Amino acid sequence: PITGNFPIKLFVDSSFRPFEYQNNDYFHPVFLYESIFDFLIFLILIFALKKSADKYDGFVFFAYIFLYSFVRAFLELIRLDSVLFINSLPFPFLVSVFGIFAGVLGMIYRLRAH
Repeated sequence: PITGNFPIKLFVDSSFRPFEYQNNDYFHPVFLYESIFDFLIFLILIFALKKSADKYDGFVFFAYIFLYSFVRAFLELIRLDSVLFINSLPFPFLVSVFGIFAGVLGMIYRLRAH
């Protein structure tokens, strides 16, 4: 997507721009956003959920599924290169929504199983 006045932006040469965005020079670096969010997820899983890992088997796994899917769902809505759409929503977004529900249900199950 076009960045407007957003401070983080990536110049894309016109030869690499999608046809409908030929008049736009700068785009959101979605790959950078994902890298930053993935690193934050790593920190959360390592530090904030360390005690949960010891107490609840599988909890950190389901927390990862939830957090990663949440980030992907958000980022899929601003990507320009999605190929498959279902009812105007990118298919990876729908998979991410499923991952969010699976992660939440898994965390609840692991908490209750303890």
